[in-house]
Amino acid sequence: MIIGIHGLKRSGKDTVADLLQNVLLELYGKEFTKESFAAPIRKFAFDTFGVTEANRETMDTGLLCSEGPVVGRKLLQLIGTEVC
Repeated sequence: MIIGIHGLKRSGKDTVADLLQNVLLELYGKEFTKESFAAPIRKFAFDTFGVTEANRETMDTGLLCSEGPVVGRKLLQLIGTEVC
């Protein structure tokens, strides 16, 4: 079974996934794995550009796009939508 959850940033996707994991464990007696679609994108950005969890909202990568400077979060969005 694969269940996808999407939503705006900080809207509670992980919280819902944790609750769903617990409910499914109670119903089926089996562990379910929670995976993040963005984990490989974050790893690439962290390894390549030095973005970290602490600075991903504000880090200036030195890159520019049509909207201006690319800070850490925007870099993650660009990689996820324009590169992948």
